[in-house]
Parts: sequence; C-alpha cells; structure tokens
Amino acid sequence: MFVKYSLDDWRFVLDMLRQGGPEHAEFAVAIEQLAKQRPSKVRSERRPDDRAATFLSEVEGSRGTVLRELYSNLKSKKLAPKLADLRDIYLRTGGKDKLPQRRDDAIYEVLLHMARLPEDVLASSVQELCERDRDLKNEYSRWFDIIYSKSE
Repeated sequence: MFVKYSLDDWRFVLDMLRQGGPEHAEFAVAIEQLAKQRPSKVRSERRPDDRAATFLSEVEGSRGTVLRELYSNLKSKKLAPKLADLRDIYLRTGGKDKLPQRRDDAIYEVLLHMARLPEDVLASSVQELCERDRDLKNEYSRWFDIIYSKSE
C-alpha cells in the first residue's frame, strides 16, 4: 500500500509515527525508503503501427501502388472516416471475419484482405470505394453540359 500511493498521501501518518516514539519512527523511515524504491510512473509511448506499411512495401506493381494509396486515404480518414465505414468496405469486398476494434488493426486486416483479391475484384472494389459518397448522376450531367454546351 505504501508503494502504490505517493509519499505525500502518507505524510500525515508518517508524522504521527515519528511523534509516537523511537520504535514508531523506525516504521516511518522504513516506509520512506520503500517509497523511494518504487518504480517511477513513466508511461510508455505508443509506437505507431507500421505493420501495414511494412506489408505494403512488399506488394509489387500496380496492386502495390493501389493498396498504398488506399492505405494513405484510410489512414488520413479521407476514405472511411468512421470504423463502421471501414467495416462496410471490408464486408463489401467479401470479408467474412470480425474486424478488430482499433482502427489501425482494422485497416491492416482490410488491406491484407484486399491484397488477396483477384485483380478484377480489387479494381471494381477500389472503383466503388472512390465513387462512394459522390453524386455521380449530377456530376456526370454537369460534365456533359460543360463538354457539349455551345460556346457563347
């Protein structure tokens, strides 16, 4: 108990022990020595998860380029800003397992899954992801008007 709490938390008790006589003063000294031996409360810094980056560096060709770009967009939350969106991507591309709760772990699992997809499925999945949340009908109409409108 003396090791878990700060010495300041026990200051009142230590002062009482010192005033109680020589045998109690020895307890106070022993408690102070124990408190000095306790490890400091240093928080370990969380290292960034580089499994996905390492894995993607090993994927070659256009597949690697596409997956690295996808990783960048997922990491920056340009694509799938919420974890639920990430799960949706995984399920739409045929993923069956439950995704981890941490976003970095979930991104890694999604990329691992997508790296195993056949080329045509990967291409259509990435295209669907890029077209998501865009009003393509109105966008197409606007471009059609721009291209085919008479110059005035």
